[in-house]
Amino acid sequence: MTTSVADELVFDTGPLSHFARQGWLGALRFVLDGRTAVTPDTVIAELQSGLRAHPYLQLVLDASWIVQRPLTSAAEIGEFAHFSALLVARGRNVGEAGALAYAKVHNRTVVLDDGAARKAAQAAGIKCRGTLSLRARPSERAN
Repeated sequence: MTTSVADELVFDTGPLSHFARQGWLGALRFVLDGRTAVTPDTVIAELQSGLRAHPYLQLVLDASWIVQRPLTSAAEIGEFAHFSALLVARGRNVGEAGALAYAKVHNRTVVLDDGAARKAAQAAGIKCRGTLSLRARPSERAN
């Protein structure tokens, strides 16, 4: 069975971190309303590197309902290189670059809050949502 575009949201580190820090991962799962949460390996690496300073990130890493996807295809790696050139500086924004690459290649909506990454998404024709937009009840959200 294939997942439709509307059934999968690609998450960057920031939104997942915000929900975990507040103890709201269960609420996030609820507002997903059956959609699949996906995060690329670049986001997983950022979460892992932040564990020492932010132990609550382990909640995200342990959440079995968040699907981890490595960037492995030539298209994914090419898009990652493109978004990295735009966004990555001093080791920051690697997660955003990976999330955008996955969303672009697989025609998915990306969930991120970083302003520069949102502009890059818009320029690339990627649907983008912020953390606050996820708080809307399923019946109120735009598809």
